[in-house]
Amino acid sequence: MYMLVEAKDKTDLSAIVRTLKSVSAKEALRTTHFRVGNVRHFWGERYGYREIAKESEIETVAKYIQE
Repeated sequence: MYMLVEAKDKTDLSAIVRTLKSVSAKEALRTTHFRVGNVRHFWGERYGYREIAKESEIETVAKYIQE
């Protein structure tokens, strides 16, 4: 899954990713039949990111994510 997120610094990004993982995992486990035994970790602990150096590249990245 790819997302385009604007964050002030890497600490903000970490908090954003942690929140997204938490909320989405709770919702998926609540609304689907993913429950298999005792699920402790729905998402992996890691995530990757790439900084966009030029503001002019944002539109290109957004289009890539959409497609």
